[in-house]
Amino acid sequence: MQSGHPSKSHLPAIDALRAAASLAVVAVHCVAATGWFYTGGAGPFAVDVFVVISGFLMAFLHDFKKASLPRDVGRFYVRRFFRIVPLYYAALLLCLLLFPFSAADLLLRLSFLFGLSPAHCDSITLLDWSLGLEMQFYLVFPLLFLTAWSGGGFFAMALLTCMANLLIGAYPHLPGKPWGHFNMPSFLPLMLALFGGGMFLARVIKGKAAGKEYVWFYAGGIACLVALPFLHLRLAMGLVLLLAALFRLRPHLSVYAKIENACANRLTRSLADWSYALYLIHPVTLRLLEKSGLALKGCVGTLELFALVLAVTYPVCHLLFRFLERPGIRLGRRIEARIGA
Repeated sequence: MQSGHPSKSHLPAIDALRAAASLAVVAVHCVAATGWFYTGGAGPFAVDVFVVISGFLMAFLHDFKKASLPRDVGRFYVRRFFRIVPLYYAALLLCLLLFPFSAADLLLRLSFLFGLSPAHCDSITLLDWSLGLEMQFYLVFPLLFLTAWSGGGFFAMALLTCMANLLIGAYPHLPGKPWGHFNMPSFLPLMLALFGGGMFLARVIKGKAAGKEYVWFYAGGIACLVALPFLHLRLAMGLVLLLAALFRLRPHLSVYAKIENACANRLTRSLADWSYALYLIHPVTLRLLEKSGLALKGCVGTLELFALVLAVTYPVCHLLFRFLERPGIRLGRRIEARIGA
């Protein structure tokens, strides 16, 4: 980070990660659509990166003080509602018009409860199972921030995640577990350690992590590397552990300022601004292209499909961000400012 002091509201390197993760998800789905090769856990790993970023940003950008707790929590929920919901409801309406789904699916998505339902967590065209997961995290984030934002807290979250993955199944091609089975890991305990890892990274960046906390943090991370059942989860946790070590050394590494400067450009910022819409809308684009009879195969076909999806979807993302997301964010901030004023 520049001068060792990151901006309070904007981190160019995080913009770059968000943009890259969204493009990786699109690329994986294009490979799957053309049947070029089996991508394995590449798509889930990209979503894991989003999860870590979410945990990081929530802890980096927000604060909760006991003296003003009701006001701070209210402001947090208002800001997250107006950041996530307007675009999601618009995408949901578009999906409903193009590819109708059941009333149960609609009600569960309007309430964001679908992530708790194994039968409904990924039952429509939208790639929205992670939004159900995200909303569960937002619900408990103030509590986690106040009680578990530490190395020991991360250790507890890591153990809970390991236990959940041993008892609860995820992904349709794998056998069930004793406590149920989700088609996607949309149930918060299955992914809690990644959110917690992102939160701890923010603690490191802010200079609040004490020496003994790192012992608990790395103990929890190693437990995840050993016990988590999926390679993409272990890779994501390995990335968290690596970043924690690098962030701790950042005052001695001039490369951080260089990375921030390289990422601080208009293109990276725009791609990051459009990443949420790209993540949500590109499955609709892919399905419409499929219904049109387009049949691309192999390496060249994958590259053509990837370029076509981006060419169609990015202009839509720009319009959605300009006329829906950004006004929603501004409205949320105006309402937030009035809470407890």
